Amino acid sequence: MEPSNAFRSLLSARWFAAMRDLPVADDFRKVLASPGSPLNESEFKAQLADAILNRRFTADDYESLIDLDFETSEEVSADLMLLWELMYPDQPVVG
Repeated sequence: MEPSNAFRSLLSARWFAAMRDLPVADDFRKVLASPGSPLNESEFKAQLADAILNRRFTADDYESLIDLDFETSEEVSADLMLLWELMYPDQPVVG
């Protein structure tokens, strides 16, 4: 499954360099639980797992979302894995 526009928008708005020193998991959960959120947490979790496991983002595509430099899809997956570990530290990535 291709990442939805809502998933891309959330990454762009909440997973950039300046946010990484903040309590990112809490921030994501608040956004996902808010009324009118285009994604709920289970949808976000499924898309995040899929993006990690199936390398759904090219380095260029991902760079344009979060404004950090990546050279390979492996680096992108590692960065998304960091987000997974912050949000779901006791859970393996499963698709």
